Amino acid sequence: MASLSRLWRQQRPVFIAIGALVVLLIMVWSSTPSPSTYSSPTYHGVDAAPPSTGVFSRRDKEVVAEEDVILSDPTKIDLPNIQQDVLEEITRVIVLPGGGSSSDFGGYPEWTKQRVVAAYNFYNTLSKPEKRKTIFLTLSAGSFNAPNLLFDDKRTMFECQHMIQHLIRLGIERDRIYGDIFSWDTVTNGMTLRTFVDGLLLYFKNNRANHSQRLSIQVYISDFHAARAQASFQWVLGLEPSLLVRDVEMEVHSVSSHGVVWPSPEDYQKRIEHEKLGLQMVLKQAQQIKTLQEFNAFIMLGGHLGIRKYLNNEYVKSVGAGWHF
Repeated sequence: MASLSRLWRQQRPVFIAIGALVVLLIMVWSSTPSPSTYSSPTYHGVDAAPPSTGVFSRRDKEVVAEEDVILSDPTKIDLPNIQQDVLEEITRVIVLPGGGSSSDFGGYPEWTKQRVVAAYNFYNTLSKPEKRKTIFLTLSAGSFNAPNLLFDDKRTMFECQHMIQHLIRLGIERDRIYGDIFSWDTVTNGMTLRTFVDGLLLYFKNNRANHSQRLSIQVYISDFHAARAQASFQWVLGLEPSLLVRDVEMEVHSVSSHGVVWPSPEDYQKRIEHEKLGLQMVLKQAQQIKTLQEFNAFIMLGGHLGIRKYLNNEYVKSVGAGWHF
């Protein structure tokens, strides 16, 4: 007993501190509600995000009443900022690939303008109900062969933005026009198109009672580029699981480039030679790469030589009309 009394006198401050800590922990534990006493919070806005754990402080988040909780329907896609009223009736996508950012044409080549006008003229032949079923997809972030233009504040102007603004000037509603910040050549144009169509089909499947109607893809592309674009898009849309068997039908419209003033006959010939070589490469790749997973590996793991060389500062830009600095 004497030894305990001596130990108390010697270690008294330590015992007091330990006791105070135990009391504090008991108080905190008894005042913290069980996670089950909280209602699930509702978040609003693009920047809103749920907490990383199931319990959070009342000081940090507003706790809403149970009857105010909005539960998502697991059978429907309900993502922020998707124009659901626009997509509700869609059966047709008009696709407009970009045509380069040549300074010879003020960053917006004449042949690309011709594609937009041709697509717009087709759109105007549709009845009002059919127009409500139609949206536009403008492709191309830019090109490996020429610099993008810049806005006045030095931000990058993506290639597809020229077409978006052109369509708006022609009277197309902005909500019916979609763009592309991912693709930089014809093959990755096809990649963006596949990603876009995959998203649309999933949306239709989960939000429409009857989603059996095939989606119509109408591509408007310049005559000199039509064969390569068609081969690329058929390849990527047809990768297994193929969208061309049951879900999608694609029609490619060759738009005449008559009237375009090329910098020189030599430049035009170089462009034609580039198109022929590109078509051969696409056809060869399509024979080797058959599935979407293989295609993703081809793009991301260095199989696409243009991407790999550009990222490693080894790319030699193509020459010919449409790519001048």
